[in-house]
Parts: sequence; C-alpha cells; structure tokens
Amino acid sequence: MHVHSREKGLVFALELITIELTICWMQDEVTYEQKRSATPQHVSPEDASISGKKRLRRTKQEEFDVLEAHFRENPFLNSAEKEKLAKDTGMTPKAVRQWFSNRRRRLKRKAAGQDEIEEALKRPT
Repeated sequence: MHVHSREKGLVFALELITIELTICWMQDEVTYEQKRSATPQHVSPEDASISGKKRLRRTKQEEFDVLEAHFRENPFLNSAEKEKLAKDTGMTPKAVRQWFSNRRRRLKRKAAGQDEIEEALKRPT
C-alpha cells in the first residue's frame, strides 16, 4: 500500500509540473521574433577575429519551431532524440543539447519569478 500511495503522489506531482509549465508558456507574450530583434547577440566576423570572441549562431525560426515543439512534449532529451533533432534542424547535437539546457533554465527562472510575485501578493500589507 505504501508504494501505491507514493506512485499516486508522483503522478500528482508530475501533473502539477505539467500545469505549471503550460501556464508559463501561455504567459510568455513576447514572440520569438520580438526577442530576436530586441537583443542583437551576434558578433561580426571582423570583430570576432580582433577580439578573439567566438561568433554566436542564431537559431533560425524553423529550427526554433521544431525544438520548441519537441520541448513542449518532453523538456529532457535522450541521445537518440538529440541526434534526430540535430539531423532535422541541421544543428550539431551539442547545439541542440545547449538549446534545451538554456530553455529549461529560462523556464525555471520565469517560474521562480512567478513564485516570488505570488508570495508578495499573499503577504499582509
């Protein structure tokens, strides 16, 4: 019986996480294109050779759509999924892995900020 109740608890916790992720995605009102145009992060080839900085590669809209759709299904990749996504998007497996890592971190930060807002609203004034 103890194991069964623990399984129910895990299922409930997973359902809560799914709901929280869905809420975070729905609250994200800034589109990919707005973010892309608002924050230029690339370095020109001339500047890169002078400064020694590595040139950053932008994720294309088509790549973003494929990665985001897969992320919504499962935010964690196994090696086979990573290889398949790399092939489908034309990215390297390392770039796909890093994109997922960055996306999870951004989602976690956003959820933490939402928790802080909720806590502040609960406090008596």
